[in-house]
Amino acid sequence: MSLLNVGDPLPQYLIAVLRLLAHVGKPIDEDQARALLCPPGISGQKVVDSSLSTLVSLGVVNRENGELDLAVEVTPRHDSIVDALCKAILAPENNTGVGEDAGQSGPRDLVRALCWFLTIDPTTEALGWSEVQRRQINAIKAELGAPIINDTRWNPFCSWASVLGFCTPALTNAADGSTAARLAPDCTAAVRRTVLSRWKPGESLEPDVVLRELRGALPVLSGGSYSTSVGLEFPGANHAGQALSFALLRGHDEKWLRLEQDDDARSLLYLDDPDQPGYPRTFSSITVLEASRG
Repeated sequence: MSLLNVGDPLPQYLIAVLRLLAHVGKPIDEDQARALLCPPGISGQKVVDSSLSTLVSLGVVNRENGELDLAVEVTPRHDSIVDALCKAILAPENNTGVGEDAGQSGPRDLVRALCWFLTIDPTTEALGWSEVQRRQINAIKAELGAPIINDTRWNPFCSWASVLGFCTPALTNAADGSTAARLAPDCTAAVRRTVLSRWKPGESLEPDVVLRELRGALPVLSGGSYSTSVGLEFPGANHAGQALSFALLRGHDEKWLRLEQDDDARSLLYLDDPDQPGYPRTFSSITVLEASRG
């Protein structure tokens, strides 16, 4: 099982399976689940089979005695399902040797690609395969190969990175009119879900705590354990890196975070700001605010 092979199921299929199991809320006969997911007359049994196999391999679904059941806590809410998938994909047990073994099994191919892509400045133009192919040369450890090994894996990567909230699809066509998939490394959605699930509104946090916790929960971020293990530069204990900086500054603008600077601060957080390149903005505290609807 891999996640970026052309024959592997896209995240939308896995979400449909998990939503069904979460809605049922108890073990369900596998044949019954297949009939609900792929009614007679619809050609999709192979997709159902591969989706189930992937979910079982990731440890999200149990398959025993002809029955299917959730192996993790999931509700039918979209964010809950995406969180469960994200945690499984980033789980250490599913990424053994991600920085040493060039194998493409499990979620390692996706994880390595995310690590590299999240080192790119999200304020630059969204990237398509032609730009990615050129920019990823020697991006990570040579023995691991390219983060995205060929063009057929680019579209699955775009799907996974977007659904998990680590990237955002381009809203317009490329300058040359091409409609091929392009992505910006905007990880705001993944960071927002992590922040709002980890801390309560009103909590004021030390910046080093927030940075450490976010890198621990999302180790594909710059400075996270997966990122450094594949050979990418550590931005610093108090430096967020470009993608995470953008997400935190956007959180402040969207008012689900408040970033503040105190004169007597014990530690500072350094964020890259496109409005003042080469001169990071500094903050000494982060307050979690009430999540807005929508």
